[in-house]
Amino acid sequence: MIHLIRRTTKALALPVLRRNHTTTTKSLPTLWKTRAIYTLSGCSAATLVRTAWSHSPKRALCASASQINTTTETTKLKPASHIKDIDIVLYQYKICPFCNKIKAFLDFYGLAYTTIEVNPLTKEEIKNTLDTEYKKVPICVIDGEIICDSPVIMQKLQALLQERNVLLSLHETNSKKSSTTSDTSDATNTTTTTKTTEEKTWTEWVDKSLAVLLFPNITRNFPECWQAFSYISDVDSFSFVSKGLNRVISPIAMWAVQGKIKKKYNIEDEREAMFEKIYEWADVVEKNGNQFHGGNQPSLADLSVFGTLRSITGLDTHTEVVNDPRIINWYTAMIEVVGESAEK
Repeated sequence: MIHLIRRTTKALALPVLRRNHTTTTKSLPTLWKTRAIYTLSGCSAATLVRTAWSHSPKRALCASASQINTTTETTKLKPASHIKDIDIVLYQYKICPFCNKIKAFLDFYGLAYTTIEVNPLTKEEIKNTLDTEYKKVPICVIDGEIICDSPVIMQKLQALLQERNVLLSLHETNSKKSSTTSDTSDATNTTTTTKTTEEKTWTEWVDKSLAVLLFPNITRNFPECWQAFSYISDVDSFSFVSKGLNRVISPIAMWAVQGKIKKKYNIEDEREAMFEKIYEWADVVEKNGNQFHGGNQPSLADLSVFGTLRSITGLDTHTEVVNDPRIINWYTAMIEVVGESAEK
């Protein structure tokens, strides 16, 4: 049996590329053990095939590490870091992909903000503070205006930065682009409209196709549910009792509804479904032949995908995703270009 385990794990093991950033990585022996458990627990042959196939050098289509060249143009950004008169408060769950999508945008621009962690059980931070019937996250309060739902929040932030003339042309809305290209040829206008339509398609794809797959993947079993809610212990604003209740009840509740979520989105194998979407994103980045989907600078879709994946930092699912050869180089480049958090 031991000999079988060793042969199986060595066949599936992948050397882990270590990076000088905050993303955690598993050691090689840990990856061997993980895949041995998959084998002994009777996981599907398809899962094992995908694991081995996805880690094959033939699947590493994104730019290699030696090809990544974060230019001065990308590293000098943070164009809104000088703006100090906009008050932004984001009500969030730390592991919410939709909240982290907004944070990635703010971090990239260097636009300062504060966050309020919402109690997953009581949502008292929303009920006691905000005059709204909306009880989901994210909710963003910008200069006293309550804005709900991540696409609406993103549009508001884009508009604010357009007014300050600091929004990159790559991130401008369709109406803004139309007004600035009115004197150009029809061919240029058509290209601009096409790019804007593609960008909208991919940002919607993040919400409807990628983000919804994270929950089933971080709640596959009770240990992973417990791990997902470990952040609760570090929320200073929660009382001792609140931390205890959330630490116990939330993982149990999430584990219980995992099956319902899979059924709702017609998911059979959550890992297979998630990697299918991740490889779909890797395909379009590779097709463009640049560092990012947006070229030398990240598009809104780049920021949205990055924020979505960054939401589960520290969890086993995140480690497996960001060390996959199809995504590791793009993700590393995104870490560099987004830079430090703009959170106060």
